[in-house]
Amino acid sequence: MASTYAPGNGWIEYDNEATQEAALKHTRGCYQVSAANGYEAISGSTLAGNARKYGGRYIRSYLAWLHRCKDAGLRVSERTGKHGKRIIVIAS
Repeated sequence: MASTYAPGNGWIEYDNEATQEAALKHTRGCYQVSAANGYEAISGSTLAGNARKYGGRYIRSYLAWLHRCKDAGLRVSERTGKHGKRIIVIAS
């Protein structure tokens, strides 16, 4: 699957902008919107302050969003970037 569109800090990639719009429809809350826009890592490593204490809940939230994307017919996979960075890849 060739990724061509990587918004934010590159924690997520889409095959095109239409796929990103489709994935954004399934977000619930600010954290999931940030994740869909590529600003949050699936590992929780981007969390800061008090949010770090609740990292497990944020990870479950991220995974719930990915499951909703899969249920909607989007293909969700993961690849490893430089230095072991986990990058989520979503395609239509």
